[in-house]
Amino acid sequence: MDIIKENNLSVNIFKVNAHTDDSLNNYVDNIVFLAHNDQNLGINLNYNNFYDLPWIPKWNGIFIEKSLRKLITLTTNMKNLERFLNLNRNDKYRKCEIDWSIFFNNFLGEKQKLYTDFKELKIRRRKIQLMIEELPCIEQIKRTLFSLYKERFCPMCEEDEEDFNHIWFCEERREDMDDLISGVQNWLLLEINKILDPINHITLEHIKNLNDIWKLEVSEDHILS
Repeated sequence: MDIIKENNLSVNIFKVNAHTDDSLNNYVDNIVFLAHNDQNLGINLNYNNFYDLPWIPKWNGIFIEKSLRKLITLTTNMKNLERFLNLNRNDKYRKCEIDWSIFFNNFLGEKQKLYTDFKELKIRRRKIQLMIEELPCIEQIKRTLFSLYKERFCPMCEEDEEDFNHIWFCEERREDMDDLISGVQNWLLLEINKILDPINHITLEHIKNLNDIWKLEVSEDHILS
């Protein structure tokens, strides 16, 4: 308010609906996104001036030399990850060697966390459901709507109960699963060869020979891939 008064500004406020692709709103979102990820905006402390400061920020007795906001974000993310891994349903992921930074980059997708729309939120929800093995299959839906689905079976084979594992092992979906695996193999081959020198390019056989990746099996101690 002081800036408005001092500069004798006339300010009109307009409500912009979310996710309407407003050009000016997108411009501001992009500026915020760039500033948030700009590592050059951190706090660079000059230790020679510490004697003139009334207090020095520390964490566990260690001087904080980076942006306090980045530190808070990092510690919050680690606490949330710890709570996530301590859930009983995620027991298997505590036994796996997982690069969580890669996982969350993949989870957030190309638009990253500061950009959201309904389509992106739906994709992220599906990724989480896939990871914690709670896709909306018949047996999962029965937990909340048992009276409506108590007599329902797999809509594909109409013989077995459709739980999370049956989605992938149903014989009626076997051809679809083979096509899915083949598509992922070709995509992985293309992406790997993009970063390799032509002389070091690998073949599809190298991809197919990766240990245990392409097996369709139930595992209690391996990450879902």
